[in-house]
Amino acid sequence: MRGRAAKGLGRVARLRASAASLVVALALGGTGCVSYVIKGDVIKSADGWTFDLTRLVNGTNPQLDGKPTWAVPPDGDHWLWAFIHVRNDARVPRVFGYDSCSLDLDDRFVVPSLVGNFFFVMDERSESYMPGQDNYRRLIFAYPIGRVPHALRCGNAIFEVPRHQ
Repeated sequence: MRGRAAKGLGRVARLRASAASLVVALALGGTGCVSYVIKGDVIKSADGWTFDLTRLVNGTNPQLDGKPTWAVPPDGDHWLWAFIHVRNDARVPRVFGYDSCSLDLDDRFVVPSLVGNFFFVMDERSESYMPGQDNYRRLIFAYPIGRVPHALRCGNAIFEVPRHQ
């Protein structure tokens, strides 16, 4: 579902192209309340990868390039932030593509609009991992306002989203 994730992000693309590096704000709660969709370590393994999802939150707009410029989701969407560790459990170097992580939306999937680490939004949508290497990443998804996904998927690892009654 790359189309929906990329739709309306021309502003972000222009900001990314004009900046040497992009900085994601560390504090999510600085501009409003954060509501947790999933909180706490949830660990899943599949296909020689281990994923540790520390939280999935309805987040604020990420600050880009350390300036008062904000990535704004497309009209009708809000940001969902997934905070996740990715580890290569294989004995050989491999590449992990972050577009293999997605949120379900009816019969489609939404891939991350932005991928970053502690400080930077990454230009590349994939990354090489040495054997045993673990990287902390923030996956930021544009998702329809008022909707909650049923699951976050990274490859064949599925994180079910609890239904609140």
